[in-house]
Amino acid sequence: MDFLSVILLAISSNLDNLGVGISYGTRQVKIPWKVNLIIALMTSVGTMLSMTFGSYIADSLNPTFSSAMGSLIIMGAGGWVIFLDRHHGRLGRDRGPVSIYDVPQSIVRVLDFLKEPLRADLDASGTLSLYEGSLLGLALTINNVSSGVGAGMAGVNAMFTTMIVFILSIVMLSGGLLLGSSFAARWLGDKAGLVGGFLLIFIGLFEFLH
Repeated sequence: MDFLSVILLAISSNLDNLGVGISYGTRQVKIPWKVNLIIALMTSVGTMLSMTFGSYIADSLNPTFSSAMGSLIIMGAGGWVIFLDRHHGRLGRDRGPVSIYDVPQSIVRVLDFLKEPLRADLDASGTLSLYEGSLLGLALTINNVSSGVGAGMAGVNAMFTTMIVFILSIVMLSGGLLLGSSFAARWLGDKAGLVGGFLLIFIGLFEFLH
């Protein structure tokens, strides 16, 4: 078990949680503990499933090849996160109404919550409901699928990673809410995607050379 890769992967997976928490904290939007728990469960289950899928793929490939491919996927996921951060979530904006049957556009709209978290507060009540929290949790989960698959293929321990992801999800979302009034915290919230992307590239490179 590569402890460093597990910790860094869990941190990178939850930097968006920190950014979302900071964004809500600056605007006094509340996230009840039940909603925080639902988000943590969704992201950790998504991590387990994606890593298990990656491990399943690795079992049918040459170990050396699958490890290298997993590392490259993690680096690719990091590059994609940086690309999206630089474009500030332009995908999916300025579009007309989206049908629930239009799956790709619906997913893009959900992922927009990561760049503009206030959109998840659909009724503008100032408190995230279970339904709104589930949509936010879905966005956070989808955002981590590719890195989870890559980590599974690279041989990173799925069970331990899932446990750390669950704990850090709660801690970083709650911490973001508390830090929301800080200027430095707001800056970190804005840069969460960028930092997470570079962390994924580092993890992929570390696993590739390990």
